[in-house]
Amino acid sequence: MRAKLTIIAIFLMAATLTLKGQDSIPNKGFEQWNNANSPVNWETTNIFLPPDNYACSQTTDSYEGDYALMLKTVKINESLIPGVATLGHIVLYSTEGGIPYTLMPTALRAFIKHPSSGDNILIAVQFFKEGTAIGGGVFQTADSIPDYTEVVIPVSFTKAVNPDTVNISIVTDTGIPGSTLIIDNLSFDVQTSADEPVDPQNNILLYPNPATNEFHIMFPVNKNYKIVIMNPAGKIIEKRNSDSCKETFDTKGFTKGLYFISLFSDVKKITKTLVIK
Repeated sequence: MRAKLTIIAIFLMAATLTLKGQDSIPNKGFEQWNNANSPVNWETTNIFLPPDNYACSQTTDSYEGDYALMLKTVKINESLIPGVATLGHIVLYSTEGGIPYTLMPTALRAFIKHPSSGDNILIAVQFFKEGTAIGGGVFQTADSIPDYTEVVIPVSFTKAVNPDTVNISIVTDTGIPGSTLIIDNLSFDVQTSADEPVDPQNNILLYPNPATNEFHIMFPVNKNYKIVIMNPAGKIIEKRNSDSCKETFDTKGFTKGLYFISLFSDVKKITKTLVIK
C-alpha cells in the first residue's frame, strides 16, 4: 500500500538554475537528540506509541557525522504504524504546520538508504504563505537502495511570492510492516544572489522527477558531458555524450522504478537518482 500522506506533489521545473546555499533546516543531519528515539526539532510517530515501541530511532549508520534517522513501519496490536518524521505536526494520515521559512529553494536534497523493497517510502516538502500551500516537491520509491544515495527533489512554486512556512515530511509505507528508510544530511538548493557564480557541478538539473513520458537534464554551462543511465542492478540502460545545455530523454524504453544517472565531466563524476512512474 502506498503511504497515505496528504501532500501536494509538484513536479514542474524550477525555471532558474540554482546555487546550493545555506539552508535553515533545523537538525538537518540528525546529530541532535533528546534521547535515542526523539530527534530534536522533529515530531515523529513515536509520540503515539506505547512505551518501548518505536517507529523512529537514532542509528549510527550515518552518511556523515555520528547519527542518522531510521524510520520503520511497526505492527502493534494488529495495527500498522508507519515511521513518520516532520517539522510540523502529525495528524491522522497527514502532517500539518511547519517552521518559519522565507526563501524559495529549487530543490531539497537528502542522502537515503532504503534496505527494504516492494514498500513505498516518501519524502515531501511543502511551502506555505499565510496558511495556503504555494509550492513543494515529492520523492517516492518502492525500489531497494542498499547504499547511501543522494536524492534531489525538485521544488516549484505556484505563486511568485516568498513563503512564510516550510514543512518536510518523511514517511515509510503505511501498509507493509518492516518498511524502512534511513535518512541523513537534508539541505536546500537556494540561489543566494543572481550575481554569484554558478557551480556547474551543483547546478545540473534533472526534471521532472518522478518522470512519466520524458525527462530532461539541464547543464549550467556548455561543456562535454557523458551521461550513463543505469537501473538498480547496475545494468546500463542508455549512454549519451552531450555538448549542449539540455538533453531530453524519452521514457518509452524504461520500466517503472528507480534509475541512477551518472554524469561525467572533465572535473568529476556526479550521480543523481530518477524515478520513472
